[in-house]
Amino acid sequence: MKPKPNSKAFPITMLLSSFFLLCSCAANSETTECTNESVRIDIMHDITECMEEAAGDNVKYDYADPSEKGIRAIHTYSGSSGCIDEEGNVILELGDKLICCSGGYILVEDDNNPEKCIALDAKGETVASFNNYLTYYNGTNGIARKLLMDGECKFALTDEYGENITPFIYDSLTVSSIPEYRDAIRASFLVYRNEAHSGRSECIEGFLNWDGSIRLPIEYRKLWEIEDYSSDRIILESRENENGLASRNGHLVLPAIYKSVGISEGISIVSQTFTFSSGSKSDSRSKTAFTDKDGNFLTGFIFDSASLFREGMSSVLIDGLWGCVDRGMNMAVPAEYVSCPDFNNGYAEAERQDGTVIVLQNPVMASRQINIYMNGNWLYTDQAPVVEDGTIMVPIKQIADRLGYFTSWCGSSGTAIIQNRSRIITVCEGSSFAEVNIFDDGLPREAVKLDRAVKIIGGRLFVPLRFLAENFGVEVSIISGQASATSP
Repeated sequence: MKPKPNSKAFPITMLLSSFFLLCSCAANSETTECTNESVRIDIMHDITECMEEAAGDNVKYDYADPSEKGIRAIHTYSGSSGCIDEEGNVILELGDKLICCSGGYILVEDDNNPEKCIALDAKGETVASFNNYLTYYNGTNGIARKLLMDGECKFALTDEYGENITPFIYDSLTVSSIPEYRDAIRASFLVYRNEAHSGRSECIEGFLNWDGSIRLPIEYRKLWEIEDYSSDRIILESRENENGLASRNGHLVLPAIYKSVGISEGISIVSQTFTFSSGSKSDSRSKTAFTDKDGNFLTGFIFDSASLFREGMSSVLIDGLWGCVDRGMNMAVPAEYVSCPDFNNGYAEAERQDGTVIVLQNPVMASRQINIYMNGNWLYTDQAPVVEDGTIMVPIKQIADRLGYFTSWCGSSGTAIIQNRSRIITVCEGSSFAEVNIFDDGLPREAVKLDRAVKIIGGRLFVPLRFLAENFGVEVSIISGQASATSP
């Protein structure tokens, strides 16, 4: 693969000297205001679902799933599905045969027996036939479905040949849509159904290992997905309405013994009810503590209330007054306000005890030499951009998430795959090259030379800002001491 030279005209290069001069001046400033250089990224993009057309084969579809090992499932609103490669070449024609795409394989129904299936590779060639109807297959293991006489379905785990590892006893078996969490299977049993109430049912859920052993006991009323899909945690709800925390692949983090649990930006808030006694009287009150994402307590149950972290800050209530703690559990905003400071776009309104309302600047924003803006709004990242030997490095995942990209991560190889509806980008820790492929353009992936090697800082993958500008559909420039980017 021939490397693609990094030679596009890039406005930021003409202003780097003034950027570093301003940064130097700001670093010597005694003010606590954010007078340092800022990176401002403004994105304009059409989020309207529209009819796409694959190059070469002129196949039309309404939407496509993310590419996995070069295969994309495509769908129409009328219910047809098929598969294409990253250049739009048809692997499986649109129709009703597709079961799913997973792990580099395409599962389709057997024409001769609807309760059996066939696995195809990325070229559309048959690689395996199964006596079971599989709903997932990765080349080593699978999930099989069995249709019962009463119309209900049961599921089982299978080996690489589609033969059962477990009996058909589960009411549901599913894997994560995110590849790195597919080393475990989410399982459920139906434990209650009341046909007199519209068939309302209750399930218990947990996780299995691929050999059929239990990873997380199948005893929870609900496993709640975090709204922040960049989070690698789920919330557990017991049948006694108590909460805990687990990883997305089923490892227990916090036991389900707490009144409530929430998590955002990698820090969870845990509430519990305590009984306090004074003389002959006693009362019950809720107190709140913080833990890291691994369940280690960062504080005791010392707060009367707390909000989920937002923009690096959590509002906390202490003795009737509100303040904010940062990720290090430092009291970044003193607890002296009667209203909860809720930061948005770097600022929050807070009411003092005398009734006056003031605007607070987020201490994280104020402390950073480089700030990132998107669509005119400040973008919080848990790791600040850095400058290394004249190259501005930015944390790519949080920026890509806000741009509407889907990111998957392989920790063993240090590789991130970032894609949206138009392109797929692969970056690897320690590499000075990245791979970029524009979907459906008929051209193969290109190697792009980076100004500086990809690196991990504080657990986040950093890439040069120039690479972001030239390959994510944005332009970057520095204007009046701030860098700005817009769609071309």
